[in-house]
Amino acid sequence: MKLYKGDEIMLMDGIKIIQSKNVWIDESFQEAQLEIKGNKIIKIHPYGMIRPTADYGENYILPGFIDIHDHGCLGGDANHADFEFLSKWANYLPQEGITRFLPTTSTAFFDALEESYRMLGAFIDSKYDGAKILGMHLEGPMISEKYRGSHNPKLLLKPNVETFKKWQEMSNNHIKMITIAPENDENYEMTKYCTEHGVVVAIGHSAATYQQAKEAVEAGAKSFVHTFNGMSGLHHREPGVVGAAMDIEDAYAEVIADGVHVDFNAVRILGKAKGKDHLIAVTDSIWAKGCEPGIYPKPDKGVNIVIDEHNVVRLETGSLAGSTNRLNVMVRNLIDEAKLPLEMAINAVTCNPAHLLGIGNQYGYIKEKYIADFTVVNKQFDVLETIVDGIVVYSK
Repeated sequence: MKLYKGDEIMLMDGIKIIQSKNVWIDESFQEAQLEIKGNKIIKIHPYGMIRPTADYGENYILPGFIDIHDHGCLGGDANHADFEFLSKWANYLPQEGITRFLPTTSTAFFDALEESYRMLGAFIDSKYDGAKILGMHLEGPMISEKYRGSHNPKLLLKPNVETFKKWQEMSNNHIKMITIAPENDENYEMTKYCTEHGVVVAIGHSAATYQQAKEAVEAGAKSFVHTFNGMSGLHHREPGVVGAAMDIEDAYAEVIADGVHVDFNAVRILGKAKGKDHLIAVTDSIWAKGCEPGIYPKPDKGVNIVIDEHNVVRLETGSLAGSTNRLNVMVRNLIDEAKLPLEMAINAVTCNPAHLLGIGNQYGYIKEKYIADFTVVNKQFDVLETIVDGIVVYSK
């Protein structure tokens, strides 16, 4: 028996019991039964101990997926969002198993950026269904010109604490993560300020040397954005940002595991370097996810975006410009294509992003007293059901 979206099948006192022969607990699949009350897991029982509300058989019950780098879908994005689109976006993401995410803005004209910060902040404080927003991720404009990718070079800005303070106030204090080029961060002041105020600093779109990246991590930076893409590469006489991402043990490294942005052999090398506790899979999906192939003008960026017949997104120059990836497919790719261990692939979308964001004591695991976010998949990692705060928000 399954729970279906909108169903209110409960036991006494609003308790739900779900079970499977494959529940992801302590980095292994176990036969177990989960007792849920409200939005919390209150008890883990042996499989079959209590008559269940939902039995998923051999299918996998995983902690809910978290995407920390997601720009948009269905023609909309974080830069141009209104309440209607944000609601649509939040309800779309559970199809790929996402239960929590960071809407990610990119470089744009400052007045437009500031309006998007206000809009996102107000929406986060409202009531809405679907995947829940953990905060905002600012990717640009405080990045390097050399590795800007599709970001408009005329709109880039050096890291500036006063500007960030203004933006954080506009967002109702909901900026949770920011990508910067540390070589432009004088005395790492921006990095230090954000770290002291609970905002995750990530290194990305950066021409930094290995030493500069290392110093930024020492100043508080915690992660590397879409590793290999938009950063100085690994060279035997200058390891660059890529070398720092691979070498600094406690730093997290994002990867877009689609075989387009990064060759799967490179994904495997990165995974071996980071281990099971510091690799994070991200979609980096943009408005193009769910759109038809074609040429799409983006005047605010000063570029045209091309979606090809394989749903790969590029500039007209051929440079990659985001993705249409789905997070459950990233997990499958890490296992089947990059040949990385199961626990590394699952951690990359559950507990690792939770720990990066400082919420690993509530999310990312199936444990008693944790939030009841679950992604139910089959053995091919096709999403069958997504549960947020103990409520089914997607059912295939």
